Amino acid sequence: MRFRLGTAEDLPAALDLLRLNPGFRASEAVWARVLPAWRRWLANDQMNLVLWEDERMGPAERLRATGLSMFVTDAFAESAIRSGEPYPARRLYEDADGADSAVLSLEAIGRANAQDGVNLFVLHNPMREHDLQHPSQKELLPLGPQAFYFCHAGYYVKTLLWECYGEQHIDYLVGGGFSLLSSYAPGHPELAAAGPQYRPFLGGLRRPPQIDNSYDPMRLWMFNRSEPLLGFTPAQQKLLRFALLGYTDRELEAQLGTSANTLKQRWNRIFETMVRVFPPDAIAADGDADASIPPGGSPPRLPKRHHVLDYVRQNMHELRPFRR
Repeated sequence: MRFRLGTAEDLPAALDLLRLNPGFRASEAVWARVLPAWRRWLANDQMNLVLWEDERMGPAERLRATGLSMFVTDAFAESAIRSGEPYPARRLYEDADGADSAVLSLEAIGRANAQDGVNLFVLHNPMREHDLQHPSQKELLPLGPQAFYFCHAGYYVKTLLWECYGEQHIDYLVGGGFSLLSSYAPGHPELAAAGPQYRPFLGGLRRPPQIDNSYDPMRLWMFNRSEPLLGFTPAQQKLLRFALLGYTDRELEAQLGTSANTLKQRWNRIFETMVRVFPPDAIAADGDADASIPPGGSPPRLPKRHHVLDYVRQNMHELRPFRR
């Protein structure tokens, strides 16, 4: 079992899995908007897409779960918590084409991340097996927090929203440190129609006015802001995210739609950025302790790729939009 970042080619399979999962309820008019909205959000870097796959299975059964998340406006986040209306994702699809969409653009994400923080919304997390006690789920569940951290560490989170379906699932979130933010309006007709196994609940977290010093790993990385030093471009950030998951150069070319030469140039600019910011001896190109400029005045050698990846792996905020 492994997780990977998804691309546009994965969206139809992700939609099929979502439609197999009875948790999310929507009219056919809303369903017709889902795939076009996903394509647009993913193309504009407004949405994260993760796929969990079991490579022991055949192609039809390999996809075990998907996760889709995005960042939304303050107004949408507050409404999702306080309105009492289940299935807030439907509103995003209904307004996906309009100028008043609640989904933040990449530029708006960067501004919010540098200022008061972002509202993270888990759009969907359908699984092939809804029962968390199913044997395949016991293999999948440990990879869930890893993927969640990989996609979201480095953002300055203000509010996290995650609608889940059934008491088993909300208990799982609450047991992991989340809060129950809303059970929705009592007596709402859609709650009864969903049935107990797929009854919606809104879980999540809200950043407290003051962060205490207790050791809580999730809150420590979500609720503390770190300012990036390197200023990578969005294209460089995307390249590094895929490279952190072990993609080869050939796979990176396919995933990013670039030529080998373009990819090489992008790597070289990343290396040059590291050299400009950090002392030469901090990123020795050959692994030696001393990579300082020699007496002849030659510039420092470029770092090896693993030096860059080691750094960004421990400083995920370098891979996130940040607009002062």
